[in-house]
Amino acid sequence: MASGDTFYGACRGQKGDETKMGEEGKEQLWKGMRQVLGSRMKTLEILSVLEGIKPVARVLCQEEDAQATQNLLASHGLSLASADFKALLESPSGTAFAEKASQTSLNDARKGHLVLYISKDPAKTEMAKGHEASQNHKELGALLGYPACCTVFFERHFSSKHADITLDIVEASEGWEFPLYTNIAARHVDASLLSHFPHEFSCRESVEHGKRLMELARKYGQEDAYYLCMQTAVVYTEKEGVVYLQHPVKNGNMISYSNATPTMKGKLYYLLNEEKRITVHDKHSFQVGEHRIEGKNIGVMLFS
Repeated sequence: MASGDTFYGACRGQKGDETKMGEEGKEQLWKGMRQVLGSRMKTLEILSVLEGIKPVARVLCQEEDAQATQNLLASHGLSLASADFKALLESPSGTAFAEKASQTSLNDARKGHLVLYISKDPAKTEMAKGHEASQNHKELGALLGYPACCTVFFERHFSSKHADITLDIVEASEGWEFPLYTNIAARHVDASLLSHFPHEFSCRESVEHGKRLMELARKYGQEDAYYLCMQTAVVYTEKEGVVYLQHPVKNGNMISYSNATPTMKGKLYYLLNEEKRITVHDKHSFQVGEHRIEGKNIGVMLFS
């Protein structure tokens, strides 16, 4: 197996990702939830509601998995409400980023995802549903436990035609070295701790929230997997997707790494995987071999 495949395998939970589990009950709970929900991030979201870290979680659920998901949530005393629309996710092959979503009617014959709001308090699930229906991002963000500063930033930058605002966050952030707790680029390998876009990568409230969720991940034996996927250097581009530079070692403004793993394979990926080191000029500019790569549509980040 190639090293890149190993990275995706570990981050997406293939073969032995449930290592070093703690108490047997927690191990079984994580595995059971993960099997039904099909995602590490969704599992952590639901557990964050169960453990009182978040008042409400918003997750996408494939239509065919709706009943199993509902049964799982009910077995843990959780309530849910479902949005009056469903999300259609574009094929990853059609975009440089992992997925983009559009809304459609529940009666649309195409396969899609239901949008679920989950809480211990049934009133809060209905409130969350109503806030999203009215596009009240401020109140929805508060219910989902997002920092107010990040909700304001989201409102300012997000639109249906500009759904991935990661490069906006790069632009708003100072420097190119950030705490691993805000590595939302890791969402493309199902390993982000945050379910919101931070207003900048050093956002204090987002870092603290990420730390609480890392502690929760540790409680259920997932700490190693999260560190593997989140302690990376990342090259984020509009045209060639995301490239993860694994096991980064920083020496001044130079980063060496074991190998590069992309969300899509293009010229930049092959160049990065061949050279095994880059020299960072700033958050929008770096040198790899004889090539200087720069532009506002490129972001360079080191999460540690």
